[in-house]
Amino acid sequence: MLADSLKFADLCVLLAKLREAKGATASVTRKKHFEKFVATCADKCGEGEDVELGFHPVLRLLLTTKDTRSLNIKEKKLVDRVCKALALKPADIPKAKVQNATKVCEVLASEVSSRIAPEDFEHLSVAEINKRLDNMSESSDTANLQYLFKNCSQDELFWIFNIMIKNVESTIGVATNIILSWLGPQAVSRWNAARDLAEVVAPTAQDDESLLGANFRPMLLARLPKEGWWEVIKENCGDEFFVETKYDGEHVLLHKIDKDKYKWYTRNGKDFTKDYGGSSKLTDLVSGRIHPFFRSTVTDCILDCELMLWDKKLKKLGECFFLLRKDLRKY
Repeated sequence: MLADSLKFADLCVLLAKLREAKGATASVTRKKHFEKFVATCADKCGEGEDVELGFHPVLRLLLTTKDTRSLNIKEKKLVDRVCKALALKPADIPKAKVQNATKVCEVLASEVSSRIAPEDFEHLSVAEINKRLDNMSESSDTANLQYLFKNCSQDELFWIFNIMIKNVESTIGVATNIILSWLGPQAVSRWNAARDLAEVVAPTAQDDESLLGANFRPMLLARLPKEGWWEVIKENCGDEFFVETKYDGEHVLLHKIDKDKYKWYTRNGKDFTKDYGGSSKLTDLVSGRIHPFFRSTVTDCILDCELMLWDKKLKKLGECFFLLRKDLRKY
């Protein structure tokens, strides 16, 4: 498997090259570095392994802001975690008290390397790095982080820290859509449709059936031009058309699955299933409250909707939707 044979150090070399590319030809240079790296990955794939599918574990470490794995930490908590693993206090690393996330990662990588001499080791694989990061996303235990301290170089730790705080794209100075475009013309549209890195490298596009439960991008409104707006409406709707009130709430996609299961995604791809309820049995949350209003014949469906607050005292729609996230059980 590619993830087992590809060393994380090789990915770090690519990231460093992308970061160092400057000037008018930077975009061209970066793309060439990336394409050369992908070609190398193809040579490392196992017999019969699909190159695109095999690239998914690599993509998780490159497009950190789009990966579903999250340690829920930023610079300050990263410093706290590293200090805990080193049995230090944050005050013991004063240079880490800076506002720049990339600089914080540089300081921490240097600090760890100066205190822990790596044991004799072979550079860890991409698969092993992902495994350790997955473990760290599930537990704040220091064992996995300490393992990385002992088995990674200073450069590798620098990028690992950036991955932990989802700062890789910012550090290399390349937008997500640019990186996706390097993978091929369909990669960006696949991401917009599914919001899933696994789907980006999938050999076939998503069909309508597989959209159920998937975190895809909803259809959004577009502002009409100040001049010629009527011609646009007439061209698309004709002389007669319906007008619908635009409510200012939370644009969400509600997925009803197997009758009793629910998933909630915002227009920006945030998963709020935990807050709104993933089951009809959670009667104190939104899913449980709206469940009785579905016809018994509705088993699966996707609703593109605007979630609003209803003021029970004033008997009207509320204007401040953010209150719903704080007081879900009151409404």
